[in-house]
Amino acid sequence: MGLWLLFLSSFTSATILPGSSEILLTAMLIEGSWSHWQLFIMATSGNVLGSILTFYMGYFIYAKKPIDFSEHKHYRRVHDVIQRWGWSSLLLSWLPIFGDVFCLLAGWLRLNPVLSFIAIIFGKAIRYAILIWFMSSVS
Repeated sequence: MGLWLLFLSSFTSATILPGSSEILLTAMLIEGSWSHWQLFIMATSGNVLGSILTFYMGYFIYAKKPIDFSEHKHYRRVHDVIQRWGWSSLLLSWLPIFGDVFCLLAGWLRLNPVLSFIAIIFGKAIRYAILIWFMSSVS
């Protein structure tokens, strides 16, 4: 049950819903009932799938209504980064709060899904690997 809870927490953390999978992951590391690999795979896969959902939310929002960035300076900044760096900007999809915006706008801008998902996977995997390594070395 615990691993699926981590998966769900990681998934929702990568969508527009609030969440913090890092806290649960850290607690599960401290408890020590699961291997580092199990925790890494569940956290990363949940977070990646949540980001893919967010990407497609942006993709389908575009079909309904264009986004007006004039009143949202944070969206404008992320939009400018994506326009400049393309799919590789999704390596930053792990960032708190802004990572969700990267994925949403990447879908809205119709970036290549395959390359976008590869960048998302690398960004998320590196984030969880570093977190697990750091928390393991501290405890």
